[in-house]
Amino acid sequence: MLSRLVAPGPFPKRVSVQYRPLPATEANRVLEEEVNAAAFREHYRRRTGRDETARDAYDQARARQAAAEEATGAGVTLVTMYVTTTVTDSSDLPRAVAATEAAAEASRIRLRRLWGSQSAGFATTLPCGVCPAELARRSW
Repeated sequence: MLSRLVAPGPFPKRVSVQYRPLPATEANRVLEEEVNAAAFREHYRRRTGRDETARDAYDQARARQAAAEEATGAGVTLVTMYVTTTVTDSSDLPRAVAATEAAAEASRIRLRRLWGSQSAGFATTLPCGVCPAELARRSW
């Protein structure tokens, strides 16, 4: 599914995927919140008389399954993806953004742009071990 995003395109790009396991207590809290949110959406759907959508049913089943798996010892991991695209001429930037966003959409990935943080995003995609989440936890 990621093939469009990681495949070569009209502009050079780097794609970095980072995995961070959550501590057991935080994983339990996150999954409990997902189960509670799914239950709330179900209750709200019934009160408003809406029909259940396939997405509603899937989200509720997935939340319950994840909580059950975590209860039997499975871990929870946060996955973050960084994509940087390089242009040599600023007039190419709109086309580069459009190409990258189209590739992400085709891969069913929702990207958020780094406004004013381009250097941090670029460093994150280099093979040198930069992890923004870890850096954010440190106090300077």
